[in-house]
Amino acid sequence: MDGEVMYRRKPMKTARAETDGSDASESEHEGLEPGVMVLHTNGMRKIVLESNNAVVNSGAHMDAAEAEALKTAGRAGIPAPRLHDVSSNNDIVEIRMSYITGQTLKQLWPSMPADRKENTANQLGLILQHMQALKPPRTAQCIL
Repeated sequence: MDGEVMYRRKPMKTARAETDGSDASESEHEGLEPGVMVLHTNGMRKIVLESNNAVVNSGAHMDAAEAEALKTAGRAGIPAPRLHDVSSNNDIVEIRMSYITGQTLKQLWPSMPADRKENTANQLGLILQHMQALKPPRTAQCIL
């Protein structure tokens, strides 16, 4: 099984994270290791940045096929985080991936000049066209 990401069960984290100024409430930090920063949460998903600079996207309403989509995008030359691991514990799927530094489009968009917004929208359109032209990934297993 060389080159495959193994789906595995693992214990959930039990320590408490520090307050980090993210959009997460204090109660959403419970169950996280110290130094972990919550980047986003919406009740169905939680995205955290671990101290080792890996991002973990987890939730009960996630599909492990999202990991396949990351790998497919990377192989096709579409900018995407590198997949590290996929796991499951009590119907909670965790996808661990590399962290890409920089500002989000949500942060940048309000201050971008109109011509840069148009250029960015065109780039995103080309990426979506490229993705739509790809053969869908297999969803039974996640291949590295």
